[in-house]
Amino acid sequence: MRWHLEGERIVVQKKRKPGSATKGKGKRKRPTTFSEDRTKHSKLRSRWRSWLKPMSLDLDTLKWKQEIFWELQEISKKNNKILKPGDFFNWMCDNYNIALTVGLRRFDDQDLRSRSLWVMLYEILKNPGVINRNTHLKLYNKDQKNLGNATFDTLVGSSKERLSQKKVRSDLKALEDAAERIRRLVNKRIAHFTKPGGIKKIPTYVELDNLLDVIIKILGRYNLLLTATNISAGAEKLPNTWTKVLQKPWLDPESEIL
Repeated sequence: MRWHLEGERIVVQKKRKPGSATKGKGKRKRPTTFSEDRTKHSKLRSRWRSWLKPMSLDLDTLKWKQEIFWELQEISKKNNKILKPGDFFNWMCDNYNIALTVGLRRFDDQDLRSRSLWVMLYEILKNPGVINRNTHLKLYNKDQKNLGNATFDTLVGSSKERLSQKKVRSDLKALEDAAERIRRLVNKRIAHFTKPGGIKKIPTYVELDNLLDVIIKILGRYNLLLTATNISAGAEKLPNTWTKVLQKPWLDPESEIL
């Protein structure tokens, strides 16, 4: 994936059709046994809550990187003189590609020893009933029980007493579908070397943006179910003063670098 120069324009790879999903090869990892042991549920919920804040902060950082990347593209469109020579922009795009793909890949990490969004969903699937109305309502004050019920109705279903396995499977699949090509790129091109042809199609910037949106949506849902608070991921806006660094010459006229 490369943000390259064509004439005096920055060219982003061709967009895929909205809604198109990449089908992963092979059988996807799912629990083969399930635990109905409710004595473990409280500990599991506490475990996942401890993961949510760090993941939210990571998403904020990725969102800021994304905003700077696209704002720089808009800036370059209005002043295409800065695009030549293209070495700086190619370097910048390569670093953005690596930072965003690796950062997003962590949320889809399927090593059961990791603290990822995927592992959290896998463990929720493995423990039916661990997210339920009763424990969700305990997160609210007495005068907020109606709000708690309304929230659970919206996220899980009206009159449903616990999060269904079907819904968790759906969220797992949505994450895997959105992350499939990005995970392969990181595993076979960025983090490791692979044989020529190991990556046939490079993910597009549209796919990166889509995966970020999918992660924010899924993580936000489970954060609300587990903590009764709205997630801040993606909501923390990048300070609009960041472009001030571009308003001054970067090189001193007497610099030996010139």
